[in-house]
Amino acid sequence: PEASVYYGEKGYEELCKSDNVDLVYICVDWLHHFPIAKCALENGKHVAIEVPSAMNLKECWELIDLSERTRRHCMILENCCY
Repeated sequence: PEASVYYGEKGYEELCKSDNVDLVYICVDWLHHFPIAKCALENGKHVAIEVPSAMNLKECWELIDLSERTRRHCMILENCCY
């Protein structure tokens, strides 16, 4: 099958709702790490996210809580894009 294309500032929301996606690998600018990870977890996707995963402690705990509640992995990666 042909690969799907998602674009635009909120294109990740459509990607996260797709039944063809199991894991979302996040390697965008830092400010978008948390909102994309949150959206992916809320839609039942596993998350692999480059550091930093969040911009403050509140967001860090929210990712942990979401991961535990949805029973989906939230993997923090470092130096995977080099």
